[in-house]
Amino acid sequence: MKQVDKNAVKAFCQKAVSAGRIPEGRYTCTVILKRYGLVNGESLNNAGEYLFGNTHPVTLKAAIFATDEKLTFLDMKLYEDNIYNLLGMGEDYILKNIRWRSEIIGTERTETPEIPVAVIREVLANSFAHAVYNGRTNHEICIHPGMITIYSPGEYASNHKPEDYMKGNYESVIRNATIAKILYLNKSIEQFGSGFKRINSLCKDAGIRFSYESDELGFKFILYRPELQSDIPSVTLDVTLNGTEMAVLAILKQKPDSSRGEIAEKISKTVRTVQRALDSFIILISEVNR
Repeated sequence: MKQVDKNAVKAFCQKAVSAGRIPEGRYTCTVILKRYGLVNGESLNNAGEYLFGNTHPVTLKAAIFATDEKLTFLDMKLYEDNIYNLLGMGEDYILKNIRWRSEIIGTERTETPEIPVAVIREVLANSFAHAVYNGRTNHEICIHPGMITIYSPGEYASNHKPEDYMKGNYESVIRNATIAKILYLNKSIEQFGSGFKRINSLCKDAGIRFSYESDELGFKFILYRPELQSDIPSVTLDVTLNGTEMAVLAILKQKPDSSRGEIAEKISKTVRTVQRALDSFIILISEVNR
């Protein structure tokens, strides 16, 4: 019991009560853990440790890449914590590294992310609810210029395809019943078996495309980012950059004073190759200024 993240348990309890999914009352950490089957005797069981342990039981890798290939990364983080905390960390990482649109509605300014928060939360929660723990791979978030991928360890568990769940009303195959129940009580997931249907509906409403990939090691959900719109509608550029040029441009956006050597080291290319990319940019700028 000394290995319990009591702050996480307390935050869960407050959110579950606020959501109306557990009755109001005075709960201790021990009561919550025992009531929802997270302990064996005086020790956390596997589900309890993954959800609320303070021994860093789950690993989440998060990275930003310069292109849509997992080649040149601009940022990389390794988070080790319990599921409850990692859900917040993963959401924060995505929201801090995607585009936001500012709008003035009446007299107030509102900020809107390019991908709705509800979509991000639903995909993240389901990735942790249905994962295989202590497997050969870890949870992963990859942010590319054109897409965001959220990877969950473990082969897809159901005989029904994701599109079956989107169109019909099938019973969910629950790999981690206790973990799924806690995430439901916490309102991280709405109801069992509705994840794909809810994600499909949210994405359709927001005009966001998505797809998925699955193999024996894990399940990857892919959210395609909307194309970046110019603030100047009269300006249209027909520019196609190759992979190296996109990587160089991404690094310069993040750190404009990067030297050719620094860029070359980051993208695993020669200084001469970087110079060719920079020369291409000069030509493009000259054409725009004509």
